[in-house]
Amino acid sequence: MRSHRTGLSVARRYHDVTQACLRAAGLPGETRALLPPSAGDDPAVEQAVRDALRGLSGLLLTGGADVAPRLYGETPDPAAGLRVDTEGRDAFEIALTRAALDAGLPVLAVCRGMQVLNVALGGSLHQHIEGHRKTQHVITVQPGGFLAGLLAPETSVETNSYHHQALKDIAPGLVVTARAPDGTVEAVDGAGLSGWVRGVQFHPEEMDDHPPGHPARELYRRLFAALVEAAARQL
Repeated sequence: MRSHRTGLSVARRYHDVTQACLRAAGLPGETRALLPPSAGDDPAVEQAVRDALRGLSGLLLTGGADVAPRLYGETPDPAAGLRVDTEGRDAFEIALTRAALDAGLPVLAVCRGMQVLNVALGGSLHQHIEGHRKTQHVITVQPGGFLAGLLAPETSVETNSYHHQALKDIAPGLVVTARAPDGTVEAVDGAGLSGWVRGVQFHPEEMDDHPPGHPARELYRRLFAALVEAAARQL
């Protein structure tokens, strides 16, 4: 049986975050493929996406800078304090996400990655929300969602929060599975899509400092294990 490879889309300056994701996933080195974004015209991006997906059995979209509002049909709000990526990462990851979904690959989208997933499928974002940058808060999971299954019997858990953009109009095919106390979307499930598709607004790779058995640590472990298991089923 051939080994499965999970791709991680990441800009070079987010290398440290990517390494944390790799350690959390517990993947052996030969199963990891870092996918740096490709700038350029549409044909160049399309070729980069085809090259990136070759031989992969799963995709992990990591955190990073803000998603450009033009990609979901809005003009930038000067008061939003946007920090938009300049490396062509938006175009590359949106194309990569769509191609991965078309191919039926498992996709786990983390923080910015969940926002990219929503935009790639036709949704939109709040350009700025207050109270979610560099803090912690409790999220409540929806009954029947994938997080509910991972957390059971718990129905809420404290998570980290590093974002100031958030999902606004939920894309077709995605279902909200967790929210923060202020209603901010904290997780989505691709219940209306074919294949294994999950998104979380928090960073699970930074939740391993809790003691064994703590709900946050268990969520961190089970979430990445679920991605690995879904990728293995592609073989």
